[in-house]
Amino acid sequence: MGTIRWKLGNLKRKIKMNSYFIKLCNRNKKIVYFIGSEDYGNIGDHHIAVSEIKFIQNVLKDRHIEEVTSSEFDRKIDYVRKYIRKQDIICTQGGGNFGNRYMNAEDKRRRIIQYFPDNKIIVFPQTIHYENSDAAKKEFDITKNIIDNHPDLYIFSREEESYRFVNKNFNTKSYIAPDIVLSDRYDRNTKREGFALCLRHDVERSISDKDEKFIDATTARFTDKVIKFDTQLKYNVPKADRDEEIARIIDVLQNARVAITDRLHGMVFCAITGTPCIVMSNYNHKVKGVYRWIKDLKYIRFLEDISQLEELIKELLALNEEDCIYPYEEIIKEFLPLKEVLENE
Repeated sequence: MGTIRWKLGNLKRKIKMNSYFIKLCNRNKKIVYFIGSEDYGNIGDHHIAVSEIKFIQNVLKDRHIEEVTSSEFDRKIDYVRKYIRKQDIICTQGGGNFGNRYMNAEDKRRRIIQYFPDNKIIVFPQTIHYENSDAAKKEFDITKNIIDNHPDLYIFSREEESYRFVNKNFNTKSYIAPDIVLSDRYDRNTKREGFALCLRHDVERSISDKDEKFIDATTARFTDKVIKFDTQLKYNVPKADRDEEIARIIDVLQNARVAITDRLHGMVFCAITGTPCIVMSNYNHKVKGVYRWIKDLKYIRFLEDISQLEELIKELLALNEEDCIYPYEEIIKEFLPLKEVLENE
């Protein structure tokens, strides 16, 4: 009886999903399928999804955007394959999950490229990183074969090292643009107090426990109000709660006099909120690579030597309000190649 009930329930779900995609295609002449967006616990990746959708909406105002999140992928991808049309575009999540470190995302991206040979596919600005090992080389070879055989694929890198890697190793259309979150902006809060520390504690961490203790001791000489947080949460965030969780992190940074981070999107969030920030690197090139786009901002400083921390804090605290304005109009020009690829039918 239980098996029959499950089969009937599954049949109903399939009928409902078929009906949804039929109506979707009937209502919309052209669709952008945004596939593989974040609905786990990384708020940086969640903001990438929000900024990506906003960017597509601003460029392709006449198109419906149908988002298929990572957790929805296996449940919906066959329906997208069944109902997608030649005029529909596919966009994939930007970020730093291109390579052998995050195989769940790598596998989804491969399947997207394989499943849709007749559709234009745009990989939003990514960092590409394959480790130096036999296992990584094997994964790279699989990905390369899939990429090289798609006739209408556009890969955007978000920093120079990844851009050079794509140009050297893949037979595809290659472009460079900033991390998509830099296409966003927030009002700058002028009433600030205390410091914010956003440090990672995962496989990408490069600072030592000794360094972290040094950071704690140094910040304590300037303030007794220090908020510690991470953009990687310990719980998954569904799409419906995305905006609320992003707002919570942004609010912490908007109210800090100085932030210290080794998170790429910790740095990016500080840039777009006008928050003075000291940035440290992670295990690969992505933080320093993306920093290149905003290196001329007086209020975002890259820390090469931990002994320089106190000096940089003093320099940031001495900045005026006009030194901490995000140059949105200049940065948005760097996204012109992405805009043109989206617009080009």
